[in-house]
Amino acid sequence: MSVTTINPANGEKLKTYQYMSHDEVTTIIDSTHKDYLSWKNTTEDYKANLSNKLAEIMLQNKEIISKTMTEEMGKPITQSYAEVEKCADLIKHNTNVFAKLLQDTHVNTEFTKSYVTYQPIGIVYIIMPWNFPLWQVMRITSLNILAGNAIVLKHASICTGTALLIEKLFKDAGFPDNLFRTLVTDYKTSDEIFKNTKIRGLAFTGSDIVGKQVASLAGKHLKKATLELGGADPYIILEDADLENAAEQCIKSRLLNAGQVCIAAKKLITTPKIHEKFCELILEKARVYNHSDPMDPTCKLGPLASHNFRETVHNQVMQVIKEGARCLLGGKIPDDNPGAFYPVTVLDKITEKMPMFDEEIFGPVLSIIPAISDEHALELANNTRFGLSAAVFTNDLQKAEKFAKQIETGTCYINQLVASNKLLPIGGIKDSGFGRELSFLGIHEFVNAKVIVIK
Repeated sequence: MSVTTINPANGEKLKTYQYMSHDEVTTIIDSTHKDYLSWKNTTEDYKANLSNKLAEIMLQNKEIISKTMTEEMGKPITQSYAEVEKCADLIKHNTNVFAKLLQDTHVNTEFTKSYVTYQPIGIVYIIMPWNFPLWQVMRITSLNILAGNAIVLKHASICTGTALLIEKLFKDAGFPDNLFRTLVTDYKTSDEIFKNTKIRGLAFTGSDIVGKQVASLAGKHLKKATLELGGADPYIILEDADLENAAEQCIKSRLLNAGQVCIAAKKLITTPKIHEKFCELILEKARVYNHSDPMDPTCKLGPLASHNFRETVHNQVMQVIKEGARCLLGGKIPDDNPGAFYPVTVLDKITEKMPMFDEEIFGPVLSIIPAISDEHALELANNTRFGLSAAVFTNDLQKAEKFAKQIETGTCYINQLVASNKLLPIGGIKDSGFGRELSFLGIHEFVNAKVIVIK
């Protein structure tokens, strides 16, 4: 069996890759485990030197990495450049702080000495999505490699070229040949990987539907797991908000990567007095996002990652319009381009009675939901099975912080769009998953917090 990658901007085939057999995958995992056994005992300085080298090589290869990402999944080339730079910056930061984050935690007890020490656990199997092909991988991989673990990656098939490039980056930086490996497999073989006793952890980013299946397999085979799943993130715009800033932040959040972002502003909840004015501002700012060739440095809106994904988004839009939503902009598939482009679409009058209220739309669709009061806005924000991130816009920072604490999400920003930050943990609750990536919480997910007591 094989997989062929396709450029979503023009429908042209890029390259065909043969799937690895079960025996090939097993051999790779055995080799990765062997490299892990030696890697975990190397010094902090040795790990840091190679990690810094990885960041340097990543920047040196920014053009080829960015071009590959853009060709495979369609994001504007400038956003690909930014993704490579963000990953290199993350690696450099993690290199500087990992030793401190893994320092022993001493506890005062009746014993002579008692403390918690943090030790690697082995191979972490990571199943990653296509929307940020480099960032999603590096934000879980960087800290785990520095903590002494090894990584095997099952990437989304549409970005297989990027996945293999990442493996090459590690080898070129001087890491052991099998410490980071990319597995080109189908999902049947991927499911078999869970059974391998050398796999000790699992990190999955993707939809909540697949996440439940992955969590079931992880539980069945007793693998420590973290899941970062979908979201229908609410952005609440209160009456006293700076509407110009709120609209700008919502537009930037929702239209980045053609709306294919887990932590994007997916539900814009407005209070009565500012609803119409906010809609006008959203429309004004949305109209400048016209799709174009993602390889063009001036492109602001590329295609969706595939024609199938576009069909899903369009069907969701048509369904909610049928149910009574008002389409203020977009909503039509362009007929003048072979690519998987979809226009910026603005929907108003979304209500919680509509099934789409609690669905994730993975595309450039802004859904505006009118609330009748501040309290109702908070109720609407929490009336969801998801809990990834949220934002609140108001000039009353005391009220904003109170709202932020009451919204049921893993992250909440005030007067600013939500973005993953190298200094802060990220993750969700409810159907948006569990566990955290990045920062001090992220590095502790896949280590053994071992207690040592001396008397």
